[in-house]
Amino acid sequence: MQQQQQSGQNEVVKHELSLIEMTHTIRNWWRQLLLKKKTIAIWSMVGGLLGIAYSFIADPSYTANTTFVLDNTKSAASSAASIAAKFGLGTGSNADGLFGDEDNIMTFIDSRTVVARTLLTAVTIDNKKTLLIDKYLQTYDYTDKWKSNKRLKKLSFKEYPQQNTLLADSIITAMHKIIIKKNLSVEKPDKEGNIISVTVTSNSEAFSKLFLDNLLHNMTEFYIETNTKRLSDNVKVLQRQVDSTKSLLDDAIYNAAINTDQVPNINPAFQRLKVPSQKKIVDVEMNKAILIELVKNLELAKVTLRKETPLIQVIDQPVLPLERKKTGKLKGLILGMMLTTLGAVAYYTLKSYLLQNQKS
Repeated sequence: MQQQQQSGQNEVVKHELSLIEMTHTIRNWWRQLLLKKKTIAIWSMVGGLLGIAYSFIADPSYTANTTFVLDNTKSAASSAASIAAKFGLGTGSNADGLFGDEDNIMTFIDSRTVVARTLLTAVTIDNKKTLLIDKYLQTYDYTDKWKSNKRLKKLSFKEYPQQNTLLADSIITAMHKIIIKKNLSVEKPDKEGNIISVTVTSNSEAFSKLFLDNLLHNMTEFYIETNTKRLSDNVKVLQRQVDSTKSLLDDAIYNAAINTDQVPNINPAFQRLKVPSQKKIVDVEMNKAILIELVKNLELAKVTLRKETPLIQVIDQPVLPLERKKTGKLKGLILGMMLTTLGAVAYYTLKSYLLQNQKS
């Protein structure tokens, strides 16, 4: 019993000693900082001046933002599909696949395929035609940095869908990683809703707006190429069939008129003379019936294609002038002073700690 009480008292004493040692260490640390307060103040002032200087030389950033709603016309598409099935037509819809979910479309927007197509899009800036990737490289001084490199100095990019070199493709891949990390942001303001917000921030106002506009355009085009390809091909085939049948019908009507004109007053005793004109009339009626059905199918296919084609309904688009952000003098002063003060405190703290360990 006495041993337990003694051990408990020892633990209390150790705890009190550790608190005293910690308090003593903090006091010594604070005294050391007070001795260096003039030096720390000088570093703080230098940091403030550096922060102000940075505010002058730092490039401003421009933010372009757009919001849109994913167009999920599942009910309309399904009803159109049921009507099309009655006529033996397939809609080819894939609305429940890649583009049937907001999370999928968010991942798709910053994919390499869409970003690369956008970077290889030709635009007009200051009355000069250029590719967006060339504008991006120029904005962030990559072009100047590569002048000393023989391979990169002669690097050029070709507008999509032309094939680029292996070196150009590797640069596009590197730029895609940088853009999705530093320049491009895709998010849902409301997790429960289906509104998607896309933001592009860069040091070039022209690049921010044009990149965002073309990004959405290329995304929509890719949707049309993939999700509605079967429908588009079906419309083209039906259109060719309608045009061909219409031409045959016109020829049949013309030939029927010629045969009728050749024998204007047929003798009832010679009924065989009516056979050629009757055959032409049969051709006319047959082609007419075929044309009616083809036109029905063509119009239905066009309606289905129109229902499947829209992907996004844009709510807000970026409008010039874009939102401009630049580090102000006061902000630069405060940040510079804070960073250098913290750095000086950390330096002298570490130095004091190392000296104490050497003495011990």
